Amino acid sequence: MMIKEPKLYKFTGCLLLLTGFSHMSQIVLYEPTSMVKLAATFGVVYTLMGIFALQRVNWLPWLAVMVCSFGFIAGTKRLIEGPFNSQFAIHQVIHIVTISAFIILIIQRRQNKLANL
Repeated sequence: MMIKEPKLYKFTGCLLLLTGFSHMSQIVLYEPTSMVKLAATFGVVYTLMGIFALQRVNWLPWLAVMVCSFGFIAGTKRLIEGPFNSQFAIHQVIHIVTISAFIILIIQRRQNKLANL
């Protein structure tokens, strides 16, 4: 089943903006430790990627998969080591959905290129 590219970009763009603002809010909500500062920095990156996704920037899927995968790994480590926090758990779900959506987009593009040969 093919998912239309504009809808996929819009969906992931909104998720990235949501998680970006949520990550940045940690600097206000929690004690500004090095982990919180890193999360807020990732929030800035996620927000920028969300803007790029809404503009359907062609190279974004590859970057988003890498950045969100790193964020997922760091977030999982944080969830395991610290007390449970629903905000962090929601971030992990958003990472999984965003990574999956961009992988689908990359695969669909490759299939389209092969079909046009």
